[in-house]
Amino acid sequence: MDFRLTLEHMPPGQFPDWLFQQLRDQVLNPSLKPLLIIHSSEASRAEILSRLEASDIGPIDRSRHHTLASLWKSVHADLRLPRLLPSSAAANRLLHTECELAARAGDFPLLHPTPEHRWGEGRTRALARLSQAFDLEDIRSWDGPGIVGFNRRLKRMGKQLNGTHPFLHRRTILDKLEDPDATIPFTITGIAGIVFMDQMPTLARSDRRLVLSLNQFTDIHQLCQHGDAPIGNYRMGLHGAILEDVHPCTTETMPTWLQTHEIWQPESCEQTVHRVLVPRGGLGIPATLEVLRDWIQHAESDARVLIIDPGWKNRTEQWNRGLAEVGLRPSVTAPPLKASPSIHWFGEMASIGQGPEAWSMSRIRGLGTQQSLRFTNGWLHHTPHPDHSDWTPQMDSNRLEGLARSWHILGGHGALSRWLRALASPPTPAPWENAEEAARRAECTQWWFLSFLSRISPLLSSGERALLEDTQYSVGCSTGTQLPLPPTVNDGDSWVSAVFSHLDWASMQTDVGSLQRLLEEYRTHRSSQLTLKHPIISNGTKWTEEFLGLIEDLQAPSPIEAGDNIRILTPEDALGATADIILLTNLTNAGWTLRTEKFPWLDEATCKELNLCRPDAPLRDARHALHHLMHASCSVILIDASGLDEDCQPAAPMAEWLALHGGADTPESVPHPSFLEHWPTASSERTRGHHLTWNPSRIEMIREDNYARAEVHLY
Repeated sequence: MDFRLTLEHMPPGQFPDWLFQQLRDQVLNPSLKPLLIIHSSEASRAEILSRLEASDIGPIDRSRHHTLASLWKSVHADLRLPRLLPSSAAANRLLHTECELAARAGDFPLLHPTPEHRWGEGRTRALARLSQAFDLEDIRSWDGPGIVGFNRRLKRMGKQLNGTHPFLHRRTILDKLEDPDATIPFTITGIAGIVFMDQMPTLARSDRRLVLSLNQFTDIHQLCQHGDAPIGNYRMGLHGAILEDVHPCTTETMPTWLQTHEIWQPESCEQTVHRVLVPRGGLGIPATLEVLRDWIQHAESDARVLIIDPGWKNRTEQWNRGLAEVGLRPSVTAPPLKASPSIHWFGEMASIGQGPEAWSMSRIRGLGTQQSLRFTNGWLHHTPHPDHSDWTPQMDSNRLEGLARSWHILGGHGALSRWLRALASPPTPAPWENAEEAARRAECTQWWFLSFLSRISPLLSSGERALLEDTQYSVGCSTGTQLPLPPTVNDGDSWVSAVFSHLDWASMQTDVGSLQRLLEEYRTHRSSQLTLKHPIISNGTKWTEEFLGLIEDLQAPSPIEAGDNIRILTPEDALGATADIILLTNLTNAGWTLRTEKFPWLDEATCKELNLCRPDAPLRDARHALHHLMHASCSVILIDASGLDEDCQPAAPMAEWLALHGGADTPESVPHPSFLEHWPTASSERTRGHHLTWNPSRIEMIREDNYARAEVHLY
């Protein structure tokens, strides 16, 4: 049986009403064969599922709603392939070690002709970028420097770890699907057909090939955004990706498994966009918040907000803080593991002896005063003081600061030996200090520092460990007795176990999840090293570097916290999403990077031959996303600094849009949204007419004689 691939155009910025109604009907009537929807983005998928659940029609089968990313994972499971290996900092460490072994074995004759030389991490990262791009774009013909040996090592890792390496993921699935004996994946069994929603014009070749491979098992109906240009919509990127060059459907050729509906004919669609001018760049967030402050007073309680900021991830704290002031809560995303205070101090404790600030006073004082990583008493106070049983190892910040000044200890190479000599020197109390109390604080600080060194001794360099073994430094600076120190461990693995066994878990309830995640990742990494027979570093600074690399890109456990109907997305991530109000900000040359990624060892001619790194690819995607967003709400607000700030230039797709859309002829004729009715207007030579404007203000209290007045300064 031959299955059809059909194409239909749809208006930009909308999810078709007829399709949403059919999704509702298939829930209400179980006898209807369901549709499998491949959404444009995760934001679009979540929005449609939320709308269906809000309809109160019964349980929604979420497995019938996919994005391309989730479809790959689902088909992977259907084909019963070995598990997909994680892609993390720990996995990157394993990959680099594997490449080091390959270089010594002569697997990279062109890149590394002398096996005795060191193989750098930069070469591993370069090969990883190439391999990942080739898997995404389904490129298998290039046999340039290193890629053959690299793929061989990826297969070895997958075989030894009983999994599939992420850099070989897509080609493995495609080969399995296109096998003559392939069976229908469970994901698409029992469905009427697949509806493939609008996608970016630069759809990856592996994605295209996956969907076409599924077409051998079921019908596929593609819904595409068309674009408003008279000609050249596809070349410019306004038209969505096309799987194959087929004619759009007519009433006669429309698939029978879709609900009967009127076919939309491509035409220019009306858009309502209000441009709000700000006087200079950098005011995008404050201006957006002011718009939201006025909009909230008129909006329904369940109204949805979509903020578009290409670089919002670099401004997460600013957005969260500003939205909280307005009274809105964005959805909470899982923060990086290293952002957890306990994980930060865990890493600081391990790496205090590294870098130009090694053993600096500020770092030592920070470890002594931090309250995030809490230990039981036995961590540093293992044995009582020989002469004073009431003394405990405890840091005194004033003692450290005084020694750092008088001994001129700045940190860096050699700082540890100076600290040991300084702390062992007799205390010299100031005239106003009690001599006995000053002696106690000095020796307790020395005892604290020596106990801390004893605990982290496996992470120190050989020279630093030798200093710790010198008994002259462990003689009390005031009593002259040998200070008792906690036991040391021999290697980094034992150190991790010792740290976790001495943590005061009862006082660290909020950080338990992050610490457990770190411990699990460390144990998994060590187990993978043993399986792959990689050389294991047991102690020293190299062990510390490896340990710190594990937490580089780990995510902390997701907090369970509800947010308001507000989302902050990049233009590309918002494809297919709609909202009651959309605010576009930071769409400038500096804020919206549209550069093509460059790959090592690929010149321009090779990229052209492989159809890789097309210079216009980011611009086409940006045009497509912007065209959707301009039509995705009845209220679109553009926060723009390029009209009044000569140093601020709009991004290319934004400049093209501004060239086609001018402002009002007079200030009085500027259209105002109902919630911005009293906002002022402005114009300049660059704005092509009058638009709404927002100017930040500063209130200053002026006190004169017996009265005070407030002055408002507008910028």
